[in-house]
Amino acid sequence: MGGGTFGLTLVLAICLLFSGAPVLASAANRQPPAPVVAATRQAAGQRAGIPAERLQVRSATPRTWPDGCLGLPRPDELCTQALVEGWEIVLTDNGKTWTYRTDNTGRNTRLDPKK
Repeated sequence: MGGGTFGLTLVLAICLLFSGAPVLASAANRQPPAPVVAATRQAAGQRAGIPAERLQVRSATPRTWPDGCLGLPRPDELCTQALVEGWEIVLTDNGKTWTYRTDNTGRNTRLDPKK
């Protein structure tokens, strides 16, 4: 490999850095961390009255939520006004489906009642 190849690679890297284009793996290839899935399954299992192990993950999509309440504030709840990175996780069991919103840690999980 000659010096020209290194120079071209360096120039391309600098262009990407300053173009504002994200240099990340595609969202389609990302999977939620295991603790996030476990917390979501646990929350759904408790709510539905079934063992968490029975719940299957149908899909998990990275999302940016509008606030600390993940866009689903409870009555009289104050939400932090900052974007929160997390996941939309769809769980299923025996033909029933639940859609949950989570943060990136799994500490905040909320059932999306509209889905």
